[in-house]
Amino acid sequence: MKICLNLLMDINLEDNAIQPCCNVFDIKVPSYPFSGLPSEVEGYFEYIIDSIHNLQTDTDLCKGCNFLIDVDIKKDINALKSSICFKTVSINHHRYYCNCKCVYCDYWHPRKKEKLYSVLPLLKTLVHQNRLAPQCSISWGGGESTILKEFDEASAWLTAKGYTQLVHSNALLYSKGITSLLKSGKGDVNVSLDSGTKETYYKIKGRDHWDKVIENLTEYSKACAKPDQLELKYIVFEQNNNFDEIELFFQLCLRLNVKKVNYSLDFREVNANAISKQTFIATAFFRKRAEELNILARPFYINAQLIQEIDVYQKHYFQSGEPYAKP
Repeated sequence: MKICLNLLMDINLEDNAIQPCCNVFDIKVPSYPFSGLPSEVEGYFEYIIDSIHNLQTDTDLCKGCNFLIDVDIKKDINALKSSICFKTVSINHHRYYCNCKCVYCDYWHPRKKEKLYSVLPLLKTLVHQNRLAPQCSISWGGGESTILKEFDEASAWLTAKGYTQLVHSNALLYSKGITSLLKSGKGDVNVSLDSGTKETYYKIKGRDHWDKVIENLTEYSKACAKPDQLELKYIVFEQNNNFDEIELFFQLCLRLNVKKVNYSLDFREVNANAISKQTFIATAFFRKRAEELNILARPFYINAQLIQEIDVYQKHYFQSGEPYAKP
């Protein structure tokens, strides 16, 4: 049987739909119209079963996705409905609502936006129906979660229920909700800084708020119950793929006591197969410096093929045992 386990275990809330994933690779994925009403959830479960049936045919649905696999499942497809229990919930209904202007993102551009619905009634419905696994992790994406009126209340409710949370934020605004979450030890905050200097930050993020962001990150670092709760992300692309910028980023990590970082690539370059050699080398350097500084570096939405290419560059330039120089 062809199946993607995300269909049964993950749910992603978009501005006008529910999906089993966040589609960053420009693939046709199952998408069920949704306006925020908890009563619509039952229709989504039926839609998931219909989608699994569809995957058994010659369809463009999920075509080319690495998560689509062949498994030997004896259970009838229709019976899988009772197995739907989400291990992750991704909240992205506010994808087009942000207070930043990152050059690699076009979601913030002026457009007609769907009216924001509240996510808390839906979350409560899923809990009531036992559709969230006990160890379910909630991811706040976006857009920018800290500008949502319900963020503090919803985050506190999830913490009280024992669920862990990961909040993706740009840290332009200081958030009491994030501080409370970090103090509880039940969640992490991930900030895509993409730079090590004020000048590069402004070029990439479109906001001259470097000092305020660093101030907020400092407060979040102090609030952490565990040292690995604050993560910084670096999207490597043409505007920041130099060694000096990456080195300054890591020096900032040391000052903030950051123990985990994410590295990613510009999705525009990935989808256009236009990643430069310098970007590959810089990403390899990023991983090498993290290793040297005993900082955990994890890829963020980088497929296996690209990881292998980065491996080759890292082995060629940074694993000879000799001091490395700028290529």
